[in-house]
Amino acid sequence: MPGETPDTDVTPVGNPKLYLGVKKLDLESKKIEQDHQVQLKQMEYENAAGFIGRVIGSPKHAPNNIAFVIVFLVALAGVVVAFLPGERVEFWKTIVPIITLTLGYLLGRNAAKD
Repeated sequence: MPGETPDTDVTPVGNPKLYLGVKKLDLESKKIEQDHQVQLKQMEYENAAGFIGRVIGSPKHAPNNIAFVIVFLVALAGVVVAFLPGERVEFWKTIVPIITLTLGYLLGRNAAKD
């Protein structure tokens, strides 16, 4: 009859197959929307960070990443010097404090957050 609404009950009792189909479409739609939001956030980060930001990370992680790079480069220099002829003790007297200072910064900073 005119004016009456058709039977559109999508509850499990009304029509289980229709209900499951609607739920599946709803979940797929939400997943697509979430994927889109993730892509937008990644594009925002890439545009805002620039080259240096992409190398050292977000402002939250940059200090840790920089400290890691320092420890890595200084330790690498120590390994290279270990294979060169000459006095290595003086070089290690300089390197060990840098490594321990940087590691103390990393470990102390992380402990202060907890």
